[in-house]
Amino acid sequence: MRFRDLRIKEAVRGKEERTNISNDLNDHTLSLNLHKRFKNFIKPAGAPRTQINKAARIPRNELIDLLHQCFDEYTYWPMKALKARTKQPEAYLKEVLQEIAVLIKGGSFASNWKRQAIYDRDISSREEAIAPGGEDEDDNDEEPEMVDVI
Repeated sequence: MRFRDLRIKEAVRGKEERTNISNDLNDHTLSLNLHKRFKNFIKPAGAPRTQINKAARIPRNELIDLLHQCFDEYTYWPMKALKARTKQPEAYLKEVLQEIAVLIKGGSFASNWKRQAIYDRDISSREEAIAPGGEDEDDNDEEPEMVDVI
């Protein structure tokens, strides 16, 4: 029991000896060394995105005029072709298009925009076709010829 009491007393009191690994280091160099180690440990956030391919918004009235010019040329426009022609962000383009055009949801011109009837002036001068560059290769409306095999 005496041995056990001595061990407990020594554990509570602690050792009075102190061992320094390096006596010549001051706190400043130690903190610089730690900073270098953590700098390599923590990876910085990625570089900010470049603004090279970003589309700058033009004023709303100029975009509406540009869209009316497009609809004067062709009746139906896919979003891809309008985006290429106007060089505007898609969200901004959709916001303005909802005011002056309607999205065709079915039929042969599905997923294309058509100007609202209140803005149409002279229909005979426009082509009743889809704008170039907006057709998908997947949309093949022609049915293949079926042959009976006996």
